[in-house]
Amino acid sequence: MIIGSENWFDAIVRRLSGPVAAYLAQKRIVTADRISLLGLFLGGLASPALVLGDQWLLATISFLLGDFADYVDGDVARAQGTASNRGDILDGIIDRYVDASILMAMTLNASGLVGGSASSPVFGAGSWLTVAVGLIAIFGAIMPSYVRAVASANGITTPESIGGRGTRNAIIVIGLALGLPAQGLLLVAFAGNGAALHRLYVALWSSEGQDSEGAP
Repeated sequence: MIIGSENWFDAIVRRLSGPVAAYLAQKRIVTADRISLLGLFLGGLASPALVLGDQWLLATISFLLGDFADYVDGDVARAQGTASNRGDILDGIIDRYVDASILMAMTLNASGLVGGSASSPVFGAGSWLTVAVGLIAIFGAIMPSYVRAVASANGITTPESIGGRGTRNAIIVIGLALGLPAQGLLLVAFAGNGAALHRLYVALWSSEGQDSEGAP
């Protein structure tokens, strides 16, 4: 359920997700939660498994469909009048599992530990540097949302960042489509952690301002 994001990838996908959600919302069997779970299966289970099997085209398609479901579920919830905090929490948790799963699979493949027909010449097969980059990429996928959640709990709003989830997923799609998992991991590591640091800076700067205003 992606709301309030303004990056270019989100804008493109949103043009398609709205009409699809409007159609699906009319079907009784369709619910936002079921679409969220479908996204988890496609993006967090099927696509990583396909990456480990070096099935790059199928992995790309599966991840794209799973990511598309992440846009559609929120639109369906609003169209059906079922939008809720519960659904938003579920969707956010699913997003993090999908992020970690696909990046972990890319790390295992790029390092040659599992699969590895596309092992990157940048790091080399079996390179622990690849594993390190993969772990940094996973942190980069998780920390922007965590920083935002902590800031929000303290009454501080953080801005959208160029390394937001839409941009990171676009990088992942390109990395999968080209069969270049290591390069994709490297770019996600930079984009994701850059976004986290940007939001952290804004949050800390804003909190200092609030503390100064509240000081006697």
